[in-house]
Amino acid sequence: MENNSPMKKQGDICIIGAGPAGINAAVYLAEYGLRSIVIDEAPKAGGAVYRGPFRDHAAAGHLGKKLKIEMDNLQRLLARHAANIEMLTETRVVGFMDNPQRLMVHKDDRGLFALHYKKLIICSGCYERTVPFPGWTLPGIMMLGALQSQVKNSLVKPDKSVILVGTGPLLLVTAKQLHRIGVKVLGIYESGARPQLAKQFPTLIKNLPLVAQGFGYMLFLKKAGIDIHYGWSVMEARGKESLDEVVVAPLDRDRRPILKKSRTIRVNTLGVGFGFISRSCLAKLLGVQMARSEENGLFPRLTCGVGHPCPAFTPQGMWRAHMALTWRRLREKSRLWRC
Repeated sequence: MENNSPMKKQGDICIIGAGPAGINAAVYLAEYGLRSIVIDEAPKAGGAVYRGPFRDHAAAGHLGKKLKIEMDNLQRLLARHAANIEMLTETRVVGFMDNPQRLMVHKDDRGLFALHYKKLIICSGCYERTVPFPGWTLPGIMMLGALQSQVKNSLVKPDKSVILVGTGPLLLVTAKQLHRIGVKVLGIYESGARPQLAKQFPTLIKNLPLVAQGFGYMLFLKKAGIDIHYGWSVMEARGKESLDEVVVAPLDRDRRPILKKSRTIRVNTLGVGFGFISRSCLAKLLGVQMARSEENGLFPRLTCGVGHPCPAFTPQGMWRAHMALTWRRLREKSRLWRC
């Protein structure tokens, strides 16, 4: 399926990013007989959510049956439409050339070359929101996405004990996966208080399978003896050459730390996750108009006309990957109607 041959065709639809949005766009176009070229820097398609281990994942039971099925389904979809989808993995976009419909790309096994396209779809995903705190650069402190990538893609587990801090459902997912590979998770410190999280319930109830999945994670963690502390956040990380201990504290109603109730926890690894921000650099290089939101940072104004680049950034919130799949199909249906 991955094609390492030099690019010869021109006038194809080029898709940057082989995550849920990019692959769904390619598959949807292929269903209408349209050929596309998909670029991704990783050796496998699927993005951070569905890429899976770079090695055989037959023994990766910690990923869970549902996720393994979804990863296998994605690979089968790509195989089914291989005639209309050309994958350029381990390939990076360096920039745009003088011709507005020509990319300069670098592929690990052939170096730099120009790639011509007729239409461009940008599905560059997102990156983790960084929240600095004292000691945050110590070895042993990782963002949740990096920690998950280490476990899911490289099948490497952290040493000894872990605590997770931040906010959002990725805390629960990561804790379950770490526990299933034998890592001692000392606790989850969710900065959102229970009343704040309860306000999201009217939105969540519209997606009952997702609600059931969330309760399933919470039940698993309760049985595993992993406590979730609501309304707590990280204050400081300490250590000489690497992480030795973490200070956490509860937050009051105004989100200020109550330092007199702080706790110091001896731990070797700290996972931190405060959400994600859309990757917008390629869209900005192309001159796409950008807007800003407190939740997502910079994101494109999606008013692309025919022949213009069409960015598709991973939506934020409780169902990022699922929304990316649906959003991408809506955008491609719109594109087909215009063509």
